[in-house]
Amino acid sequence: MGNKIRDYALRVDMIDDPYIRLAEAIVLRACDDYRNPKEALRGMGYYGRLTPELKVYVRSEVERFIRSEWFQLITTLDPEPLIEQLRAEQRHD
Repeated sequence: MGNKIRDYALRVDMIDDPYIRLAEAIVLRACDDYRNPKEALRGMGYYGRLTPELKVYVRSEVERFIRSEWFQLITTLDPEPLIEQLRAEQRHD
């Protein structure tokens, strides 16, 4: 099974539509936030300690976004396989 996130990014790179590029950037940022919740919190102005509860909170918010209607409007990605891939990456780290 290939890396769906990378494959999506490569497919979108061939398109010059700025709205599609914006959608790509939003999706990739959400995936980055899931992978690195501490950086996501810093982006929101929080510089405290990353507790397990905060990590769970950030990841649950990203999952909520990926399952949202707005996500469905900006991308053709299936949300559940994307979430499963992100979770699998965390199990291997």
